[in-house]
Amino acid sequence: MQCAGFPHFAASPTGHLDMWIEVLRYTIGWAVFFYTVAGAVAILERAGLALQPSTKAHENSVFLLAQAVGCTTKSLIVSLMGIHVVWGHWDEPAQAHFAGSVVGSDLAFMAGMLFGSFEVMDVATSFLHNMLSAVQLTHHSVHIGIGCIMMYNCGPHFLTAVLLAQDFSSVFLNPYLVFRYRYPSHPAVVALYAVFAVAFVVVRIVLGTWGTYYYINHYQEHLVGVDARLFPEWQAHLLAAAIATGSMMQFAFFCQVISNALRMRAAPKSE
Repeated sequence: MQCAGFPHFAASPTGHLDMWIEVLRYTIGWAVFFYTVAGAVAILERAGLALQPSTKAHENSVFLLAQAVGCTTKSLIVSLMGIHVVWGHWDEPAQAHFAGSVVGSDLAFMAGMLFGSFEVMDVATSFLHNMLSAVQLTHHSVHIGIGCIMMYNCGPHFLTAVLLAQDFSSVFLNPYLVFRYRYPSHPAVVALYAVFAVAFVVVRIVLGTWGTYYYINHYQEHLVGVDARLFPEWQAHLLAAAIATGSMMQFAFFCQVISNALRMRAAPKSE
């Protein structure tokens, strides 16, 4: 079996080694982007074009700003790729959604590669620059683990696309996190949070919950025990448990999103 648009990832003694080499290449590419942005931010600050300082001292690091730019860029790219695959292959049968090499799986696999390699890079650079927290490490480790299962088994590509499409809400969350303590209660920052909240509901609550239900409802039939698919049974079950847990956590996060929105609405408006 060949994996989507990556024919050199064939299921052979060297195929998966080639895959990890490719992950390393993408990770290095993200690292180059990260340090390029950090250098550009430092130059702009020296030129007097810095953002207003944050009231949280640690947020004024050029590396944290570079991380925010990188996260936003990654989220925009992979979520749009995921949305494109979901939109274009929504009406296909479940057998096609769980197959390892069909039309659309190459784009989903590429998006997954971009996402997973960014997570690896982010853990490494955050550790190097004292930005790595226990929550971030756990969060990224879970993502990397899920990504490893999906890359190693070449999908299922439709679930990959659904999961990556959910990152669309982060396109608005990351800039909000940069500006919230620099321009508190500014109308533009409040509007940015409002757009994030709407996107969160659409892609994480609605689409994410449906995707979890869809996978759990069909994976036994199309992954477990299907000789042509060669998907390890324990990994299929582990993937089901992981996305179900993640889906439930989204509802807990949603409560926090609403709480923050209500607090922002009650806060006095700035000039």
